[in-house]
Amino acid sequence: MDQVPYIGPISPFSDNVYVAAGFNGWGMTHGTVAGLLLSDLIAGRDNEWAELYDPNRIPPLKSLKRLPKAGGKMMKQFINGRRNPRKAEDLPALDRGEGTVMAGDDEPLGVYRDNNDEWHAVSGTCTYSGCVLRWNGAGESWDCPCDGSRYTPEGTVIDGPAQKDLSKRTVPTLEN
Repeated sequence: MDQVPYIGPISPFSDNVYVAAGFNGWGMTHGTVAGLLLSDLIAGRDNEWAELYDPNRIPPLKSLKRLPKAGGKMMKQFINGRRNPRKAEDLPALDRGEGTVMAGDDEPLGVYRDNNDEWHAVSGTCTYSGCVLRWNGAGESWDCPCDGSRYTPEGTVIDGPAQKDLSKRTVPTLEN
């Protein structure tokens, strides 16, 4: 509910049952935090992060009040993630190393111009959730706004929940 993962005892009433969840695409970082924190908790050592990540930090009734708003936000994100992309005539010029999602004949297309000035096209739809992907210029990846899956510019899964690569597509004729 507060965008911070849950790492620690699953409830105040259970001994020796721990949870590490809610990493939201930050599994490498928070997985490491979880390993350090949980090993300290199991060994009975103090850890300065225990209170921050405590799974029981938000009282259940307080969480329930926030559930409709969180659900509405998630639904809005899901609907926005399924919006149709721009048509070719509405696309900005792409420089080398840039990509965008455009409307194809039957489906959205992810179009990428590599640093060698070669063009690549892949399905612009996430193989896990079916949402329209977005180009992440900083990470040079196709990112799913609905489930956090990421793909290389050529469509190979970087991390999921997606397990299936994007299908290769024919590069449309673009003027730039």
